[in-house]
Formats: sequence, structure tokens, C-alpha cells
Amino acid sequence: MLSKGYPQFEGVPIRFISYNGSHNFYINGAIHTSLYKYYYHLKGNNSTNTRATLLLMHEFGHHLQRVLFGESRYNKEIVPASAYSQLFSSNHDTDLVELHASTMAYYYFGMPQGFEKENQIDRSLLSDELKMMLLYRIGIFNLKK
Repeated sequence: MLSKGYPQFEGVPIRFISYNGSHNFYINGAIHTSLYKYYYHLKGNNSTNTRATLLLMHEFGHHLQRVLFGESRYNKEIVPASAYSQLFSSNHDTDLVELHASTMAYYYFGMPQGFEKENQIDRSLLSDELKMMLLYRIGIFNLKK
């Protein structure tokens, strides 16, 4: 696992990939983002009404996928599908892998107001049981260390 000395979002390490880049992604147990976006997340006092925080929440949704599906399946199926979507899709946000990550994050963070303006979700992708596990952070989603 990555060092605890890095900045974190909900316990997941943050890696800076540029000063002001436009892309974010989650891979190898870390959220990769720009220093600029992370600064605006902090400047907003972690408020869910900042675009930067909403983007970090979506990337955290990929972490939740990794927890749900396991590291091996995540790396073999989710990462390639997400990368392909980012490179070749005309609407990356509505591809299944991305909708699933956003929807998981939406429930995990308690259905925050404004989330759906930045991240598209599809409630039908998750069972009611999974929604409750995410909302109440129980079972595998009790991620407190």
C-alpha cells in the first residue's frame, strides 16, 4: 500500500500528475489529479459544492469499484474499459464503468446535493442492498482504518 505521508481523500492517497491538468484517474490504489484541482478542493473546505471535490468523489467511486470487485478484476476489466472510454468515447461520463463509479460514489457520500450536475449517475445499476451498504458504510464499505 502507498505511504500514509501523501495527501489523501477519504483515506485514498492523492498523486499529483500535473499542476493544472484536465484529467483525473484512479489506479494502483491512488487518485491521480492536478495540484490545482486538489487546491480548490481544500480551498472549499472539502465542501461537496465545489467542482474539484465532486470530481474527487467520482474518482473515489473507482476505488469503491476496486473494493467491490477485487483488485484483480478491477485491473483486468475496469481500468481498460475506463481508459478506452477516456480515449475513444464521445461521452466518457455516460459509459457504463463511469456511470457505475459515479453512482457508487453518490450513495457512499450520502447523495450530496449538486453531485448529479457534475457526475451522471444511473440508480438502476445498483441493487437496493448495495445502495444501503454504501449509504450506511457497512460490510466491505466500512472503510475506516
